[in-house]
Amino acid sequence: MRILVNQKIKRLFSRVLIFFILFTAVSVICVSLRFHYAVYCVLLSSLALGTAVFVSMYLYFREQNKIMEDAVLQIKDYISGDRNARIECDDEGELYRLFHEVNSLVSILNAHAENEGRSKNL
Repeated sequence: MRILVNQKIKRLFSRVLIFFILFTAVSVICVSLRFHYAVYCVLLSSLALGTAVFVSMYLYFREQNKIMEDAVLQIKDYISGDRNARIECDDEGELYRLFHEVNSLVSILNAHAENEGRSKNL
């Protein structure tokens, strides 16, 4: 399983890493400057960290859900009779590899249907 092949996943992990680095830097600065309300500063920065990570994850999974919904619609179109229905599989990653295999399966099914149609006409 190649998790970090997909650019979107790399961006997600990079964002989360940057948020943790920023949280650590803000916390260290607040404590090292002997800021009177350092506890509140660390508390607020940890809340900001949690919110930022949650929002990043939400946006990533919302985008993934949209991609999956589009794929389901294409599969339903194919089942309904649209022989030209294809799933976008131009990006890298395991999900797009799956989409490529589904498109290959559709091509094979179309070829079998064409061969059957030709053999019936003979």
